[in-house]
Amino acid sequence: MQCFSIALRVFSYLLLPAFLVGVAQGEGSDALNNCPGLISQNGYVSEIDIQLDPEVFERLKERTREDEAIEVYVSVRIDDYHFEKVQMELHGGTARDWPKRSYRLKFHSLNRPAVCFFSSQPELHRRLVLMGSSNDRTFMRNKLTMDLVRALGGIAPRVGYTFVKVNSAIQGLYTVIERIDREFLIRNGLHPSRNVYKAVTHAANFQLKNNRPGGYERKINRFDTTEDLAELIEILTNTPASYEKFSQYVEPVLDLNQYMLWQMVHTFAMDRDSFNKNYYLYHQRQLKSDELPFRFGLISWDADSTWGNNWQGEIRLPDSTAWHGNEFSERLFSIPEYRLRYLQSYRDAMESILSVDQILKRVTITRDEIAEAARQDLYMWHRGIRAGDLRFGFDAEFARLLANIRIRHHLMTTAISEALSESVSEIALLQDE
Repeated sequence: MQCFSIALRVFSYLLLPAFLVGVAQGEGSDALNNCPGLISQNGYVSEIDIQLDPEVFERLKERTREDEAIEVYVSVRIDDYHFEKVQMELHGGTARDWPKRSYRLKFHSLNRPAVCFFSSQPELHRRLVLMGSSNDRTFMRNKLTMDLVRALGGIAPRVGYTFVKVNSAIQGLYTVIERIDREFLIRNGLHPSRNVYKAVTHAANFQLKNNRPGGYERKINRFDTTEDLAELIEILTNTPASYEKFSQYVEPVLDLNQYMLWQMVHTFAMDRDSFNKNYYLYHQRQLKSDELPFRFGLISWDADSTWGNNWQGEIRLPDSTAWHGNEFSERLFSIPEYRLRYLQSYRDAMESILSVDQILKRVTITRDEIAEAARQDLYMWHRGIRAGDLRFGFDAEFARLLANIRIRHHLMTTAISEALSESVSEIALLQDE
């Protein structure tokens, strides 16, 4: 019976692509024919209004420890469309303790909203993350980093914006983030039965801990074995650092192109809370003994501690020239052939997708879309202008972001050029031997 249930669930997800941009059930279905863009007629970004008992809402916000967290049922209005029996809970780690809380919404599987947060065409989403962005007064750092990953061919959630109300009381501007779930896999051309693991602590640094992989939580196929993850981490830890051995043992189990792209974008953005956590690994297990194994791939996640900010929102000089970020990268890029391949890709990206002009164009478009809502949010939460003080307002923060983008590009262009020159010389010496 259990096998039948699992098979039925997988079969139902195989049919999902036809419905992800299709007809929803209930009052929200008309939204499929109405996608006016980010800015609504009232001058703000699209609105979400959540209705629940005020006392229940206070209890939800008070339960900040994950082991005490509660889920509550709420009613949700997205612009002019209403949804009942939506599950709501707190979201995040340190974000749970900030005055402006972050939330997760889970809609009924037969009544999901058709939303325009991520695309010009409406899409059905069952799960949404509403991030308060209390550590980023531009509301842009996570979106920019995720957009760059995807623009370079990697996998990352899309980020949009909404103005949130609870019981019609304004909560402010929120970033809306795709959840990493089966629907996300399908939207990105991946099989919905893949095993998905989230790196939740710094122990998830691609190295064995006491002969076990540490720091990961399974997010999809939770009742399946974790042998595939253990095998991956064992291979990454114990394979000798040579091109011959990595080609033979590592490349068949880990998509190194995705891994390198992840390292590239997050080091370029000077991510201060990644590399050993805040990413996902996905893998479709080998189904038959005579089939070739499927490689693990990476999904980027949670990149607001970037572009001169740390995870608490404190200012950091964007001065790091590190071009890789963990122990496995040290071993991988100690191999001349992989180091040269990575550095050449890094250089090429900084001349195209990661060029100053292209990045500034992206953030300027976003600024024009959210500026008024962002200014109102910062004022309301005492994070922006008060009594004419402009030092920490949205416009000053946006100017700092622009400056940091230019600094990051200059520093990393110099660092990659120098490392690339050394790598080319090393390869030439090896070929002469």
